[in-house]
Amino acid sequence: MPLFSRYLLIYIAANTILSVLLYFGVPRAQRRPAGGVFAFMLFFCLALPVMGPFAMLLGVIVALRSNRMVWADEFQLTAVPLLPLRVPKLRSRARYGQGGFMEVMKNAVDPVRKFAVLFAAAKMKDREAIPVLRAAMKDANDDVRLFAYSALYKREHTITERIAESVAALEKTEGEECFKFYRAAAESYWELYYLGLSAASGERHILQQAGSYAECALEMKPRDGSLHLLHGRILMAAGEAQPAFDEFLEAGRCGMARRSLLPYLAEAAFYCRRFGDVKNYLSELKAEAAGISRMLPVMEYWT
Repeated sequence: MPLFSRYLLIYIAANTILSVLLYFGVPRAQRRPAGGVFAFMLFFCLALPVMGPFAMLLGVIVALRSNRMVWADEFQLTAVPLLPLRVPKLRSRARYGQGGFMEVMKNAVDPVRKFAVLFAAAKMKDREAIPVLRAAMKDANDDVRLFAYSALYKREHTITERIAESVAALEKTEGEECFKFYRAAAESYWELYYLGLSAASGERHILQQAGSYAECALEMKPRDGSLHLLHGRILMAAGEAQPAFDEFLEAGRCGMARRSLLPYLAEAAFYCRRFGDVKNYLSELKAEAAGISRMLPVMEYWT
């Protein structure tokens, strides 16, 4: 057999084996029709050595020597212009709410961003700022923790000073003038508890003090509805649901708007396990207060 014939036979056999291997390397879903796919692969395996030189000649030599492609005229180099320097304007109000501040305190790495949050929290209401400051107390950076501690201490010190002033005034006052100081002391103790500024071990003592001063004030003015409401909230925080429920009812009898008392009545009824009353109070609240979005999920659930 001539040498060329033997080479051609070996070449065809090798490409057939290569085509078979390529065919089985194709995903099963793409092997159809089987004959067409195999023929396509075999043709390209056989034709590649023959077509390769001509493709190189046409694709490289002829294309590069073509006069129709003038690369120099396609682009124009320009210098990068200098941007004007502008001092960023600082907003007077924070751009994020409490949730965004908490995310920054938990996830930010740069202490500068955390200090920006703490400075913004200083302008927020105590109820919103204190959770942010408490989160900062757990930060790994010493300066952030120190700043948060000083801010919390300042708020707590302000309230404790008001309490001390009220107690000192009670020692020097007699008669009906004592009422405003009893009330001020009760409200300050309640604020200290409500804002979460006290340690957990001292919360019971704070509630006892708040309840004691509220009771003294009620002895002097038993028809003060807002004071009955405050006393009821103190009792609820202390876990005394039934006395708190009675105080909320008394607040209504003393002139407090029923609409403002309904959430407290529903909460106290829940802890007293009077679930029928909870549904009634929330149904009444839903009918009277159609725009309270914070209570809407609770009202929808119960009614």
